[in-house]
Amino acid sequence: MRGWQALAAVSIAALGMATGASSAADKVFDNPMVFDVPIDWCTSAGGKCGSAAADLFCESQGFKESLKFKKQATSEMTIYFASGKACTNGKCEALTQVTCSGGNGGELQVEASTESDFGDVEGEEEEESTEAPGPNAFPQVVQSFDLKGQIKNDPSVVANPADPNNPVAVFGRGMDDALWFTVGDGVSGWKGWKQIGGLIKLAPGCASHNASYNGPQTQLVSCFVVGADDAIWYTDQLPGKPGSFSGFNQLGGLTKSSPSAVGAVDEAGNRALYVFVRGLDNRLWYNQFRPEVISAVDPVGWLGWVPIGYEMAGAPTCVSMGGNHIDCYFRGAKGEIVEAPNVFGRGPQTPLGGETEKRPGVLVSKDFQQVRILVKGMDEMMWVKSWKSGSGFKDWRPTELPMFGQPSCRDLGDGRASCVSADADGRVKADIIPFDMIR
Repeated sequence: MRGWQALAAVSIAALGMATGASSAADKVFDNPMVFDVPIDWCTSAGGKCGSAAADLFCESQGFKESLKFKKQATSEMTIYFASGKACTNGKCEALTQVTCSGGNGGELQVEASTESDFGDVEGEEEEESTEAPGPNAFPQVVQSFDLKGQIKNDPSVVANPADPNNPVAVFGRGMDDALWFTVGDGVSGWKGWKQIGGLIKLAPGCASHNASYNGPQTQLVSCFVVGADDAIWYTDQLPGKPGSFSGFNQLGGLTKSSPSAVGAVDEAGNRALYVFVRGLDNRLWYNQFRPEVISAVDPVGWLGWVPIGYEMAGAPTCVSMGGNHIDCYFRGAKGEIVEAPNVFGRGPQTPLGGETEKRPGVLVSKDFQQVRILVKGMDEMMWVKSWKSGSGFKDWRPTELPMFGQPSCRDLGDGRASCVSADADGRVKADIIPFDMIR
């Protein structure tokens, strides 16, 4: 899939960028675009289509109106000219040629574009959509990249500190029920999928953490999966070999939901790795790995399963909030999102509203002062609820980004996030979105 530059909400006056061929009076614009994104056949989602969109474009170029115009269906992204938002549903229609009239004789400087053989609909009557426009006012233009893989369930996306050239790793349950992964820059540079193996159920839960016993810190990735026996199994990235993983080891515990892993510290400040699951009693359980401690329970440092509590109706997504403070989010009995803050301090279970069929994705800022909860809404679009230290949670807000599964997002460090998800057929994509979209 082609990727496009991120675009803030724009005014008509700022959109005087198009490609085309000029004439002294009327002017023909081939494949008009905004910041390299084709202009949609409609003025906005649920707005007027046809001549209304063409007229707006002509007015932005200094002309009075459009004389005729052409369109073509496209699977690529298009811009709604009146709102600056994007059509991203794969069934968009782009203006491919607009003839403008009543202008100023060509004050705007334009560049000629490559001719195309697109089909046309000339002089189309204005169409009115009966679909109500969405309530979201966020900028919606995103870059989308195909990771060229197909998985069951949802991906797990983590930092990959062992390989600085490929700082993001994506793990998923392949169509063969084995664990697979790919690494890359989080945007367009992905290295292809590689099988780790195993026979697993559901989506994996992976985390990067400090795995060293003594001496220099060793940052590695560990992945946890539900095996055919409904127990938790895990595999570790091999030190010095970021593209290789160990065989699977059974950790015990029984669950019917995907696990969640968090790299953090314990109550004494020692390095630790936690895995959380929804137990068969529908409550939150965890197991803890301490690289500095060899326990009687497990000779490699696992301390055994411990119940925490909380009533859950779905798999947890747990995140570090600094130190030993870990928050978990999951679905309640009615599909709403529930927060379990500071689970080791037994913080009160807090309903956050919303409704989803999937467990949420959670994005935490590096300073732990902001949290963004990202879910697939019942309308198959991504919704966001954000929290900021000192001001608390905002209401749920929709985006116009289609979402067929759980979004798993990572901060790219440049004002954007990379949100990886699988579509209805399991194809994996990365949507690069501005933080303004999920503020």
